[in-house]
Amino acid sequence: MPICVLRTNHIKCLAVALPLLMQGCASTMRYAFNDDPNPCTQVPYLYGGVRIDVEMFKASVAKDSSVSTTAGTFSLIDLPFSALLDTLLLPVAVPMQLKADDKCEQQQKAHSTPPLTNNSHP
Repeated sequence: MPICVLRTNHIKCLAVALPLLMQGCASTMRYAFNDDPNPCTQVPYLYGGVRIDVEMFKASVAKDSSVSTTAGTFSLIDLPFSALLDTLLLPVAVPMQLKADDKCEQQQKAHSTPPLTNNSHP
């Protein structure tokens, strides 16, 4: 009999804990799947999860979007949890963002061409 009670309590505990643990998904995605090689076009580290959630919601309500309204609903549910997680990750995010900004600046300098000068003045 105690084993059945224990298993029932575990199931109830998992039913409550899993949805709570799965929140902050956009923030987790921002750090776990950083596959954009261009530092100038990647999602910023500072509140990146919130930005992903907002963009997902905006895309879900756009008429010509391939993002479903269900995904938009989940992004709204995830938004406060991502905001909390992004706030907790600020000590990590600030140095990462500064590093990404430096890389972007170096990349822009390396690919920029000097402005054309016009030597013929009237």
